[in-house]
Amino acid sequence: MSCCIASAEELQAQLVEVQRALADSRQALAAKQSALIEAERLLQVESEAHDSLRQCISVANALIIGVDRHGLISHWNKKAEEVFGSSADSALRRPLADFLERSDRAALAELQEIG
Repeated sequence: MSCCIASAEELQAQLVEVQRALADSRQALAAKQSALIEAERLLQVESEAHDSLRQCISVANALIIGVDRHGLISHWNKKAEEVFGSSADSALRRPLADFLERSDRAALAELQEIG
C-alpha cells in the first residue's frame, strides 16, 4: 500500500512545481495581455490616421482618384466629382479607363503593366 502513497516531501515538491508553472503561466498571460492592449492602441491610431487622410482627400481642392491594382477606382473625391460629373457612388469599383479618353487609356495600361 505504501507504493501508492506519496511522502510529504514528494507532495511538497509537486506543489512547488505546480506553483512555479502557475506563476510562469500568469507571467506569459500578462505579457500577452500587454501585447493585445498595444495592438488595440495601434489599431486605433491607424484608424484615426486613415480617417484623417480620407477627410483631407475628400475636401482637397485637387482631383484625387485612388485606383487598385486591377485598375478599379477605390477613392473618388469631390473634385473628381466636379471634373468628371460623376458621383463617388457611381464611380467606385468601376475601371478608371471608363473615365479616360482613348489616348489616355494606353498610358494607363502601360502604368498597370509596370505595377
